[in-house]
Amino acid sequence: MPMWLHCLDVCRINSYIISKEKKLVGNQKNFVLDWIVALNNRAQFIETQRTRKAVASLTSPVDPRKEKRFRISSTKPQLPSHRLLGEKKDHVEIITKDQKGCSYCKYLRAVAKLNGTDPLPTLARPQRKCLACGDHLCRDHFDPFHAP
Repeated sequence: MPMWLHCLDVCRINSYIISKEKKLVGNQKNFVLDWIVALNNRAQFIETQRTRKAVASLTSPVDPRKEKRFRISSTKPQLPSHRLLGEKKDHVEIITKDQKGCSYCKYLRAVAKLNGTDPLPTLARPQRKCLACGDHLCRDHFDPFHAP
């Protein structure tokens, strides 16, 4: 631990010297405060990012409080129309802390129930969801869900 703290102190001092030569900072106290905030922000970003495609769930353009909840009908199952909104590149799977039922599995289950299929397909509860739509989806159902 002392070696780690010494290395961190050396990095801080060297960074301050470079910033001072480039006239980016005024005094060392403000530099240290800005440096701590930057390190903390980086740590929070790394903590929320679990895969290469995942980004912090705070960056999601979908506000769950403003959007009406979509339910799949058991008599006339349909996929939600918001799954096709926006560009294809905006629909990226992210990792979340909550775990809800896969929207496409719910759709397949409703169709199977309507057709009288036995046994019914299982309902997966992934921790993945689409960044653009906000729907929880299995890894296998991500692309079929967003296909027209």
